[in-house]
Amino acid sequence: MLATRAATRATRDATMSMQAYPAGRTALLLIVREHWGSSGFANTDLDYLLKQHRISHVILVGLIANTCVEATGRSAAELGYHVTLVRDATAAASAAAMHAAHEINAPTYAHAILTTEGLLDALTGRARS
Repeated sequence: MLATRAATRATRDATMSMQAYPAGRTALLLIVREHWGSSGFANTDLDYLLKQHRISHVILVGLIANTCVEATGRSAAELGYHVTLVRDATAAASAAAMHAAHEINAPTYAHAILTTEGLLDALTGRARS
């Protein structure tokens, strides 16, 4: 979902790529213009691209858990997306910031808060014994 500066500069406009996944599943990779504020939705075409491709779920990973990730999650929830936060795939400058982002703030906007393993289980239908 999020593009690096290099990828954003290289494309300048949103591009799409289909990638094959096991069991015949496919995923759509959207590269969105770089965001200039806290939220990945503000001043970008992310909402438009997601709606254009009928994407209803947003999975959050990245930096910084208590600013950009959280702001993007809040925006996504306000726009009607199902939001999943992947707790071990985010980072912040301190343990206190991570605690606030995951334990206090995330439950107010995220529909699910998972680990990477939990996310993979949910996406593939795997059950842990």
